[in-house]
Amino acid sequence: MECLKCFRMEVTEPPPPTPAPAPLQSMIKEICANSGGAFSRLGHHLVNDICFHLAIHPMTPAIYMCQDNKRLAKLLEGIPGHLDQFTKHNYFQPMEASCGLNWENLFQFHEHANWTYMHSHVDVCWHCSRQVPEALYVKYIKQGLLDPQDIIGELFYSN
Repeated sequence: MECLKCFRMEVTEPPPPTPAPAPLQSMIKEICANSGGAFSRLGHHLVNDICFHLAIHPMTPAIYMCQDNKRLAKLLEGIPGHLDQFTKHNYFQPMEASCGLNWENLFQFHEHANWTYMHSHVDVCWHCSRQVPEALYVKYIKQGLLDPQDIIGELFYSN
């Protein structure tokens, strides 16, 4: 997390005498590029899921996130909070029961374990659609990220 704070300082307070321009890329691109060494080992699907659960649009400009203490605090708390699920026994248990995990090499590829992971722990990446839990939907509404005129469950037809 210290690297993330350093990344923020680089973005919001470029060092003299040759200040670097603030990154204009989206948060998802900055995270996947591991900008400033702050986001080591987070792949596209984890970044998409973290942004989804924190109600952060993945295309939000990095400068917008870094200039606001509240938004940055949400990201600082949300990343370890999301990754914590992968340290729990209930993460390993379904795969272990069905395919016998190799505890000496947890990263050995196994097709059934991959299927279980993709269907149980990947929330938005590689999915065509996703049911949004009510609490998360309310977060999106409060942040103004959804059209308040949109009616859930009705399709839009133009005449």
